[in-house]
Amino acid sequence: MRRAGNPFYRERAQRDLQGFKFTKVFGSGSSTEGTPRYEIWRCRKPGTSDLAMDIVLTPLTVSVTGDIDPLVFQVSRGLDFLAGNDIEYYIHGKLSPECKSVELDRDAMNRDRFDRLHAEVDDLHGAALAEAGIKDTDYERFADLIALAESLPEGEGEAARALEAALDLATRDESFVGTEHEYYHLLGELDLDTSDMGQITKPTDTLMTWLYLANEAARQILDDAALSATELAHAAA
Repeated sequence: MRRAGNPFYRERAQRDLQGFKFTKVFGSGSSTEGTPRYEIWRCRKPGTSDLAMDIVLTPLTVSVTGDIDPLVFQVSRGLDFLAGNDIEYYIHGKLSPECKSVELDRDAMNRDRFDRLHAEVDDLHGAALAEAGIKDTDYERFADLIALAESLPEGEGEAARALEAALDLATRDESFVGTEHEYYHLLGELDLDTSDMGQITKPTDTLMTWLYLANEAARQILDDAALSATELAHAAA
C-alpha cells in the first residue's frame, strides 16, 4: 500500500484530478525491466484543458508537460518512479536543475537557530540547562531556551562570545531573513560556523503542487491498469 505523503498536497491533487481521463496515446518497445522505452500518457478532463498534461517516458527521462510548469526527471524508469512514495526527497531530487525551485524552510531555519543556542548553553551552563529540562530535541521550547540563555550570567572568552552570537541569532524576529542566502550572510556577520549546517530550503509551494499532481496521475494510471488486469483475470477464470 502506498504512503499518502503530505496530506495537504495529496488531497489537492486528488481533488484537481477528479473527472480526469488517462489515455495511452503512444507506446512501443520495452526495456529489460518491462518498462516501455517510449510511452505517452495524456491526462485531461473532457471539455477543458485546465491542468491537462502529458506524461512522456523515454529510455533516459520521465517528463511531464502541459498546463503546468514542465517537469523533467533524469531517470531510466517508468510510471512506477513517478508514482513513488518519496516525493519531497527522492522524486524531487531527480528533477533536472532547471525545473527545481526552492524557498527558505523557516521550520528548518528555526531548528538550526535552536540547535546553535542549545549547544552553546550546554557548553557553558550544562547544569542550568539540565535543571530546566530542555533537551536538544525540544524545538517547541525555543522560547524557554531563549529565556534561560538571557537569564544566565555573562561570561568571558571565546565560549561566551559564541553564546552571545547564538543568542543574538535566536532572538532576531523571524522576518529578519527571507532567503537561504540572507541567512548564510547573517551567520557570517555573527561569525557562526556553517560547515555542518543542514538543509534549510524546501521545494516551493507551486512546485510541490505540480509534483503531487503528476504523482497522483501516475498512481491513478497504474491503479486503473491493475484493475483492468484483475477484471481480465476474473473474466478468463
